[in-house]
Amino acid sequence: MLPMDGDRIYDLLQKIKGLSSTALKIETLSQYADDKGLRNTLVAGMDPSIRFGFKPAWKDFNFSGEGNPMNMDNLGMSFWINSKATPMDKKRRLRKDRKKMSEKSARLLTSILLKKLDFGMGKTYVNQAIPGLISTFDVMLAKPVVERHLQFPMTVEPKYDGMRLIASFDDTLGRYKFYTRAGHDVGVLDLLQAPLEKLIELLGQHYAFDGEIVTGSFSETMSDVRKMDKQVAKATFRIFDILPPDFLGIGTLEWMDQTHRRKLLESAFRPNGVYMDITAGSGATLMIPPVYKVNSEAEIYNYYNAFLRDGHEGAMIKKPDAPYVRKRSFFWMKVKPKETDDLRVIGGFEGTGKFENSLGGLIVDRKGVQVRVGGGFTDADRELLWAQFCEDESEGEDHAGRIIGRLIEVSYQEVTPDGSLRHPVFHRVRNDKVEASF
Repeated sequence: MLPMDGDRIYDLLQKIKGLSSTALKIETLSQYADDKGLRNTLVAGMDPSIRFGFKPAWKDFNFSGEGNPMNMDNLGMSFWINSKATPMDKKRRLRKDRKKMSEKSARLLTSILLKKLDFGMGKTYVNQAIPGLISTFDVMLAKPVVERHLQFPMTVEPKYDGMRLIASFDDTLGRYKFYTRAGHDVGVLDLLQAPLEKLIELLGQHYAFDGEIVTGSFSETMSDVRKMDKQVAKATFRIFDILPPDFLGIGTLEWMDQTHRRKLLESAFRPNGVYMDITAGSGATLMIPPVYKVNSEAEIYNYYNAFLRDGHEGAMIKKPDAPYVRKRSFFWMKVKPKETDDLRVIGGFEGTGKFENSLGGLIVDRKGVQVRVGGGFTDADRELLWAQFCEDESEGEDHAGRIIGRLIEVSYQEVTPDGSLRHPVFHRVRNDKVEASF
């Protein structure tokens, strides 16, 4: 049987998107598990290790429907992945090829290149339908602190305001490669190679490292690291964990506990009981955070307040006997400050995936800046607020809104340089207030 072409795959994904249950979506996708065209499509569009180096706009495609269905058996994605091809090269190729595609195939390719295959299934469910198809990249994550999970003694350390970064040695390339928390390859951190080799000399062998990269403010760091064509000139890699060399290639991680992982790091960064940074004249600095033993909740918050005064994001609390687990757990807990504002709702948007046909989030006004708030809603909230929003939309501007125009309480971590909010979270509708915070 010939592999499905782009049009047939597009139709299949749209069919799956319209199915009512996750189980039915998985069952339907599994029926096509052996189709090479479908497998190529899903891997190219969902595998976090595959990046295309540019973001085409929908306007870059011809949706006239005059071309032919795309051959998905041989996608020829090597050109799009090729780091030597500039974004302009790729746009020229796209404009040339678009005339050959049918509308459905062009829309499918757009979704692949944008890494936005929206058909109501994430990587987890796709791998249930077609086991092992999409590579996953899971790291250890912290949960917000919960008092009953505090089991003393514990350790506390500063929480830095950077971008999560995994450094893993690639034997084939003979150098370190760098990955975001989601598994995206970061290719602009060559300055870290020399100090990492110096660190390896101190440790005696290659290891993988987990930490935060900082080049300036959080916004500056995100901007610098996301650039495809300009190497970062100055950065600090704050390493808080050490992992086995084959970290990327193994599933369940059988490795040292938290205490012994820390001792291994300190053998290089604190050989004589004094913390030292590692540099190699490349503009990069490697360091580890100071760690303090605590025996009470009061001690945790004493350090937490000190960390805030020093300009850090908050505190990380860790269990000394904790293994490194590839998920969010109470082995690590975090404490961060939260600001809250009461802001007026000016719009809303529909959800995707499991939240299709319900609320995706609300749009609020904060000093003239539109802020999208998509987190913090329960399933019941989403159903109720979506019904209210749809009623407001149908009644028009003169309607006294059920949700449009109301105040909601929104928590957030900080105000971004452009006046928006970082990590905005919905808490409640403020039926008791009529005046916004601003």
